[in-house]
Amino acid sequence: MRRHLVLAIVAVVTGALLVAGFGTLIVERHAAASAARSELRSQAQALARTADLAIKPGVLARIRVVARLDGAEVVKLTKAGGLQGRLPSGLHSADIRLGALAAGDLVSGNRGDIAYAAVRLFPRRQPGARLVLVITRRFSGPVNGGVVLALAIGATFLVSVLVAVWLARRITRPLEAAVGGTGRIAAGELDVAVPIPPDSYPELASLARSINIMAASLS
Repeated sequence: MRRHLVLAIVAVVTGALLVAGFGTLIVERHAAASAARSELRSQAQALARTADLAIKPGVLARIRVVARLDGAEVVKLTKAGGLQGRLPSGLHSADIRLGALAAGDLVSGNRGDIAYAAVRLFPRRQPGARLVLVITRRFSGPVNGGVVLALAIGATFLVSVLVAVWLARRITRPLEAAVGGTGRIAAGELDVAVPIPPDSYPELASLARSINIMAASLS
């Protein structure tokens, strides 16, 4: 019984910590993704206003560095409804809502750990061009979040084992004494007195007193 009680307490504590820890990591990762996507939308809108500059490869290279982007490319939106050109690494044309882009809307989203934003460009020098600027940035949750979670789980596991062992002993010792006392009474030893520890739980103390009263009555 003692072993089962220890295992049950440890399992409940560790399980609750796992759920809370991973839930926190998921929420923080989602917040990081939303923040990266929001920032990319603002940058894409700003770059779209300077479309004549944004279509120049040299300028794009500088934009990647200044804006801390992992990728920035200008591709062509074909009349057939597709994209022509090389997208930033890790991104596929299926990730971008081409219909919304064609209508002039700004598109953003996440693919894995990549946040992206795409916007139509309307350069004054090429008014008929169907160009799209796509920018991406990798994001992550809190730094070393998984390591912190692992350390917290390990520390909590050790503490929960110690607490569970102490609690199991405090509960099972009076029960074992009660079981032993009733066994001796059944064997004819009517002068048995089950000890009642001063720090015993009220329910266990009541059980021990009941057994002692029963033994005295039988005697």
